[in-house]
Amino acid sequence: PVVFEVLRHGQTPGKKLFGLKVVTEDLVPVKLQASLIRNLLRVADFLPFFYVFGIGSLILSDRFQRLGDLAAGTLVIYQPQAMATEREPITVAPIATPFSLTEDQQMAIIEFAQNRGGLSNARREEIAGLLSDVIPRQYGDKVAYLQGVGKWLLGDQ
Repeated sequence: PVVFEVLRHGQTPGKKLFGLKVVTEDLVPVKLQASLIRNLLRVADFLPFFYVFGIGSLILSDRFQRLGDLAAGTLVIYQPQAMATEREPITVAPIATPFSLTEDQQMAIIEFAQNRGGLSNARREEIAGLLSDVIPRQYGDKVAYLQGVGKWLLGDQ
């Protein structure tokens, strides 16, 4: 599972079949360390027998995370294949950021820009609010700004 999650955008074959994928709590693609933690703790989910601890953590967690996900800071999200492939063209101009971005910030912005066809306007606004620390104050439309930066990061002209 670790190899698939890291190299296949958070999807094992089973997750892909059901339109699921593993991401970090910041909605960026899962990295090796987090995937290792979540999969090694699968044994703890099974204890004491038949996934009692795993089911218990799902019930008690507000995000329905199992123990491995809680420890690794990951989520399993639903992303139907049709939504992932239906992409509207970005209609904003590329925007170069006035400051440097971390790798995680760049990945989050690129994922946001590429996922525009599968998100409602309310969800786009919500995610843009989470990324507001990388948006200069003079930009009123946070969603358009992030799409422009995503376009710039992807090298689109």
